[in-house]
Amino acid sequence: MMNSSYGNFARIYDRIMSETADYNRVFAEYFKAIVGHGEFTEKNNILLDLGCGTGNLSKRFAGAGFDVLGVDLSEDMLSIAAEKCAGLDIRFIKQDIRKLDLYGTVNVTVAAFDVLNHLTDLTDLRDCFKKVYLFTEPGGVFLFDYNTIYYHEEVLASNTFNYDYDDFFCSWENDCDDDYKVTMNINVFEKTGDLYRRFNETIIEKTFKKETIIELLTECGFTVEIKDFYTGLDYIRYKTEKILFTAIKKP
Repeated sequence: MMNSSYGNFARIYDRIMSETADYNRVFAEYFKAIVGHGEFTEKNNILLDLGCGTGNLSKRFAGAGFDVLGVDLSEDMLSIAAEKCAGLDIRFIKQDIRKLDLYGTVNVTVAAFDVLNHLTDLTDLRDCFKKVYLFTEPGGVFLFDYNTIYYHEEVLASNTFNYDYDDFFCSWENDCDDDYKVTMNINVFEKTGDLYRRFNETIIEKTFKKETIIELLTECGFTVEIKDFYTGLDYIRYKTEKILFTAIKKP
């Protein structure tokens, strides 16, 4: 994750995502894309979970037989991930995804749940893509989902989302500017005995046109395929909310 260490919010994030995100479906979509390029599993079985957060997808990929590397910038996220994935063949590493530095190459890299939308500058995106390309085996695949302009303008927009649990209340207030950048101001009231402790978090996500993302990937040496993440169609509609990019390093 970028723009924030997530700090105290890591526990709250994990609770909200565990109950609202369909991890099984997202895992299935990524796994299907990997299997669709079947030569990958015949090489090495190493998978890089880029921006792994609290490890929910890392855990599923490890269960599917991959040797998983989970990379994230937040120590709090990684601490939860390590506890959640204890006993599995997963190594978690604290690193900035723009400055990725691995000991060897991987065959598959995934970046799920808006990870790359956290990179709000084209230079940062280019740096990340270059690093992933460098540490990908020839013929390897880089898969990531990416929020569209429509999703930022019409869904996230300047809306407010509230999450009310027994032990905390979270108000998630968005502010979308004319440059498709969404600033998420998050206020959490966490119950401690008879009192509530308040803390704040700010997360920023940005989206660029799909043509820009394709151009950056191509410049790095990838060949690129895209499809609507939710429908699986190659045709990207105006109301497509999320795109699945499949970037392949030429053999």
